[in-house]
Amino acid sequence: MNDVSVREINELYSFYSQINNFISGLDSVRSRLQSGARSKVSRCENLISRIERARERINRQINSLEASINSLHNSLYNVEDEAYRRYIFDEIDMKTDEKEKLEDELIECENDMEEVQNRLYQARNLADDITQEAFTCMNEAKQYADNACRFIDKLIYHLQNTKR
Repeated sequence: MNDVSVREINELYSFYSQINNFISGLDSVRSRLQSGARSKVSRCENLISRIERARERINRQINSLEASINSLHNSLYNVEDEAYRRYIFDEIDMKTDEKEKLEDELIECENDMEEVQNRLYQARNLADDITQEAFTCMNEAKQYADNACRFIDKLIYHLQNTKR
């Protein structure tokens, strides 16, 4: 009886250790999943910052071109030389074309921003869901482990009393 009791006690301790290892493994998986989700959120936030900077740069360039175009238009009032007037009109056309390209680029930035904001929203939701589900899973696993440990403690107590 003593040999069986010692073996059973050792098996129960081994089971207890396996439960704790399982919980540690779950915690490691939770941590990696959260880290991956947070990394995706961070990448989206960085993209948004870069798009915002590009948008600000494009807006500055558009404003500068508009000021140049207005200045060129104003200078036409003081120019009587037809060749120079033609040069000014060509400059206005060139700057207007450049401004239109920048406006198209700005529209692309706005579309990119909307797409990245949607991805950020999804990434944040995923991170929140993973965190919530992981903690729920961990809490359930810990509850099962606690129940198993209490049961093991009772069995060990019973086996030790049976040895006497």
